Amino acid sequence: MNGRWAVPGTTYGEEIVALYEKMADTMDVKELIDRLGKKIIRLETENARLRKELTEYKNTIEEIKEALSKLL
Repeated sequence: MNGRWAVPGTTYGEEIVALYEKMADTMDVKELIDRLGKKIIRLETENARLRKELTEYKNTIEEIKEALSKLL
């Protein structure tokens, strides 16, 4: 910039603010993506746990049905 602190014009400050806002928005989006990614992992883990629990309940029901059929 050859020793000058600013470029000629009247929108230099506004351009800096706009650039900052764009960077801040980008950082917010990256943070949101990171949080959503972590939430997806938690939900997938919970889903797997619930599916396993459901399978166990279904197996228990089948065992009860089998035991009842032997009694009747």
